[in-house]
Amino acid sequence: MPNVPALVFEAHTPIFPGFYATVYDAYLDGEMEMKAKLFSLFTVVDEKSSINLDRISLRRWLLEASLYPQALRPSAYLKWEPIDDLHARAVVSYKTSSIDMVATFAEDDGRLISLHAEQDGDLTTPYHGSGEFVSRSDYRDVEGVMIPFKFSVARMAKGKTFPFWEGEVIAYKAHYLSAGENE
Repeated sequence: MPNVPALVFEAHTPIFPGFYATVYDAYLDGEMEMKAKLFSLFTVVDEKSSINLDRISLRRWLLEASLYPQALRPSAYLKWEPIDDLHARAVVSYKTSSIDMVATFAEDDGRLISLHAEQDGDLTTPYHGSGEFVSRSDYRDVEGVMIPFKFSVARMAKGKTFPFWEGEVIAYKAHYLSAGENE
């Protein structure tokens, strides 16, 4: 189900020419696990579920949810609280964690422009966490659903943003199950 908070991420990241790391993050059933290995052999990160890691991973799920907008529909896990014509607070509660972020919408067409945490991020964590701010742009129609193809993620504290990741979707394949088809 697209509105159940969960994510899996795996990537091979170049460190410098000839050296790479394999990173793996999984937030499943309310618990996060993070791993990174050099050359897929030497473990350099092995973070297990904790109250803080699970909470920021739930925030990460919300930050990434606009890539599959069905997840942003109100549900047992996600509630929307109106603030004004262009802002709403998204409140996500899942298992033992709860987070909230403020969404900003475009005045002309209502697309989601950004999400930001109202609380300062902890810039001292050993991992960057989820970030406290994400901007979305370059929306494109994918099988009748508007999907943002560009985004930027930043840490936020003391009124300043510290971008740490920018991305662009270069290919998107939507797949919808038909009646009788298994997942």
